[in-house]
Amino acid sequence: MDSLPPTSYIAAGAVVAALISGFWSLINLVISKDQKVSEFRQNWIDSLRQEFSDHIGQLMSLASLWEAYRAGQHRADLGQMFVKEHIDIIGAIEAKHAQIILRLNPEEHKDLLRIMDEIDSLISSPKHMNSQVMSDICVELRKAAQSLLKGEWERVKAGEKSFQHFRKGSWALVIAIVVGIVANVLFNQYFQFVEP
Repeated sequence: MDSLPPTSYIAAGAVVAALISGFWSLINLVISKDQKVSEFRQNWIDSLRQEFSDHIGQLMSLASLWEAYRAGQHRADLGQMFVKEHIDIIGAIEAKHAQIILRLNPEEHKDLLRIMDEIDSLISSPKHMNSQVMSDICVELRKAAQSLLKGEWERVKAGEKSFQHFRKGSWALVIAIVVGIVANVLFNQYFQFVEP
């Protein structure tokens, strides 16, 4: 059996180096993409947390304002007058409400959207609103928001699905390479072909 010329080892080394370099570039690309997506997701979480906080504060203020407004007044059109006189505050609350809804996925966040609809109904007809009702629904909103934010944080910690698959695949590839090298060394060590 003829032995390989020394130049073939140089060529094989160059090919292996190119493969390693390409694989390393791919790893860096996947990692940087995952980091950027995680950064965007974290910003989304922080913004949504602030919006929920502002919204709950506005809702509680509106309920207190309504109770103070209706104290001692017994008019049939009291709710309409309240809305007309406090349209700026209600407009700000509705804007925050819309911001939150636009950030939510209708398929994933059905419970949260249901609560937001209940809040919208209370704001639209304040005669059914009082501090206790608003407090109860705000507690429900806060719990649902905390659950959503915790789930999103867990997703950020775990990384994107493509990154998780790539990481598992990389480990499998590293293990396969190590097993291949060990098998090659053992094969060459114990089963050397002797030329006649």
